[in-house]
Amino acid sequence: MSTQKAPRTPAEIEDIILRKIFLVSLVDSMESDSRIVYLEMSAAEILSEGKELKLSRELMERIIIDRLSGNFPAAEPPFQYLLNCYRRAYEEGKKIASMKDKNVRSEMESVVKQAKKLAVSYCRIHLGNPDMFPNNDTNKSNVSPLLPLIFAEVGGNLDGLEGVVVGFRAPLVF
Repeated sequence: MSTQKAPRTPAEIEDIILRKIFLVSLVDSMESDSRIVYLEMSAAEILSEGKELKLSRELMERIIIDRLSGNFPAAEPPFQYLLNCYRRAYEEGKKIASMKDKNVRSEMESVVKQAKKLAVSYCRIHLGNPDMFPNNDTNKSNVSPLLPLIFAEVGGNLDGLEGVVVGFRAPLVF
């Protein structure tokens, strides 16, 4: 006798996708992946509201703010985290494209699109107000976090410009 697993509900799929994108958990499961952050305060608030501990599009912005505002020493700095959230959302979007159920696929595409929008929006907020969220990055400098991306995009290499870039302390305005 084989026991088949019940198919996942759209809410369960959404929770899984958002946990992969934002690398957060509402359940303290002692994750083996050190990048995953347990959002204890968010979990307590959600439980107090009588809701399930599942990530959803309704909680997305709250989760980002909690993750960025919290003091998680091992976590990526805010800009890098948001950039990587966007990249993970993009990758999840490619996986969703092969979902068989058109309705679920459409719903999940909408979730991923919203996750990407929020990542970009909070990148802009962070670049405009770098001190808004705690940054545990020990390699902090006054150079815009956009600079390495710009050099990478134009094919430049920071090696030859390292002294110039490190010595440059004026804020970069784009």
